[in-house]
Amino acid sequence: MISENARVPKAVDAIKRASMDDLGRLMIESHNSMRDDYKVSVSEIDSLVEAALTHPEVYGARLTGGRFGGSIVGTC
Repeated sequence: MISENARVPKAVDAIKRASMDDLGRLMIESHNSMRDDYKVSVSEIDSLVEAALTHPEVYGARLTGGRFGGSIVGTC
């Protein structure tokens, strides 16, 4: 899916503008793409992302790491 590549310059722009809302949204879109389009997430990681997103200071979260499904990264 090319949508993942298209998010990178948008994320760079969001960081330059210090827009955590936009960066968080892009991270959530990225996780959803990795989960749904690439099928590389696992239920435990999906649960961690969902739990992180319930915290009021977390703008976004997604899976990260080698071999996928190993850990998550978030913006706060």
